[in-house]
Amino acid sequence: MSPLKTSVRPRRAGPTTAPGAIVDPSAAVTLIVSLRRHGESGAFVRWDQFRLVLQVLIPTAVFVFAIGYLGIYLAMALFIAFFMWWQGGFSLVKIVPVAIFVPVALFLMFEVWFLVPLPKGPIEQWLGF
Repeated sequence: MSPLKTSVRPRRAGPTTAPGAIVDPSAAVTLIVSLRRHGESGAFVRWDQFRLVLQVLIPTAVFVFAIGYLGIYLAMALFIAFFMWWQGGFSLVKIVPVAIFVPVALFLMFEVWFLVPLPKGPIEQWLGF
């Protein structure tokens, strides 16, 4: 005779859920505003702005692709090292510790403490995880 229900009925995501109630009207307003401003400014983005976006987008796409082959931790270490060298201009003395510490810290947090498995690659299999 517990007053609490023991079964939970799953809800579909849609306009009645909180994210849908926020995102749907926001998307509609953004569409209306962008259609009204369509002829005002010409180009949506200048080439120099688009180049900056591509400087982040292309390496990020390579990172996501590499996760499937190298696992998330090795791909993350390479991604961090590459960005620190290319965009930050850091020396190897700073790049190597950060590129090792961040994936190890996230490995401990997700795999050991939270017990959430993330995509693993050859190194994790070699180490027995």
